[in-house]
Amino acid sequence: MIAGKQERVHGYVLILPLCTVLVLLTVYPFFHALLASLRSWNLADPASHRWVGLANYAAHFADLRFWNALKNTLFYAVAAVGIEFLLGFLVAWLLNREFRGRNLIRTLFILPMIATPAPIAMVWRQIFDPTLGLANYLLRLVHLPALSWTSDSSTALMSIVLVDVWQWTPFFVLTLSAGLASVPIEPIEAARIDGASNLKIIRHIIIPILKGLIVITLLFRIMDALRVYDLIYVLTEGGPGISTETVNYLAYLTSFRWLRMGRGTALAFILLILTLFTGSRLVKLGENR
Repeated sequence: MIAGKQERVHGYVLILPLCTVLVLLTVYPFFHALLASLRSWNLADPASHRWVGLANYAAHFADLRFWNALKNTLFYAVAAVGIEFLLGFLVAWLLNREFRGRNLIRTLFILPMIATPAPIAMVWRQIFDPTLGLANYLLRLVHLPALSWTSDSSTALMSIVLVDVWQWTPFFVLTLSAGLASVPIEPIEAARIDGASNLKIIRHIIIPILKGLIVITLLFRIMDALRVYDLIYVLTEGGPGISTETVNYLAYLTSFRWLRMGRGTALAFILLILTLFTGSRLVKLGENR
């Protein structure tokens, strides 16, 4: 009995340093930020540091700029992840057969994912250049009109979506390829004997079997897309105007450009709540199998 108690105490002592580091690096900053979001905190005016409760949140909900940023965030996440999933599934389906060079193609698909977002955005900024960029050069080759890409508010957000699709479609290709490789061949062959088309096989056999994997991959990508910052900062800085401003980028502007830390932290928590809500809905979707 005494030996068992000593072992438990010894175990607690061993994990105490790790728990201390965890508290210092995660728990304390979280609650410090939560308290900051409930205070008026302007770095340019230390005297303004006072308790305001939910006033920072209420101010954002009454601000049209916040709603524009929220609309852009949701559009970006849905459009980018939706296109990535469809393209990724199509490519994974095509790669799910034996042919020469298949492993090489799969390896090459990893390259866009391992590059960091800021250098990628700098390269794409040159590609999207209206005068000297590769994108308009290719359009002119096929006799299509040149676009302003990130310089026009009507195309800027979709241009950033295009970059995200280029970088993260391989993530779906790799994960869904692994999933398709694990699908048993017997029900697919039986369906083909019965005359089922590829579309029906995908809808009634492949997707139900891979539903859990699909939900997990969508969850990871949507949570990542909701907090996009790097691409927007390098490509457009939220412009033209506020046409590509997202909640995360608006939080950066509020906190570090306008020095209103309380308001900026409140935006960060709104984004956190949105991300948690989206994640919980996707997890429920995965459980209802």
